[in-house]
Amino acid sequence: MSKGKISELTYAKAKLIVTNHEQSERDNEDYDREQKLKKLIGNYYKCRNSYGSGEDWWMYVEILGVNGTSLTTRKYEITSHHKAEVEEFEHPMYYGSGLDNDYQKISRKEFVKGRDAVLHKLGLKVEC
Repeated sequence: MSKGKISELTYAKAKLIVTNHEQSERDNEDYDREQKLKKLIGNYYKCRNSYGSGEDWWMYVEILGVNGTSLTTRKYEITSHHKAEVEEFEHPMYYGSGLDNDYQKISRKEFVKGRDAVLHKLGLKVEC
């Protein structure tokens, strides 16, 4: 085997080792982030929402679960156009390990009050 081929193989092997190490570090970071996110399951939050300008309103959010490095959440809100909305969605958490500072942690009692107002607006019977 020529010297050129040996150095190409050595370079390829070294690159593979570095790539595997970088992937392992990313996997460890994702695992750590996922473990931190799991601690948020069952918590409740509220934050101000708007269409970008004008009147804003409260959006109530419950943390349902974790999907990799994303939070699975359900939001309840009545918009400034008086539209009641309930939506389940994923919050990707690429860098952080929780919701941003716009989200205020609230008690279950406060969450239920906000959620029930949305459900009532939708004409759904609210049972305790």
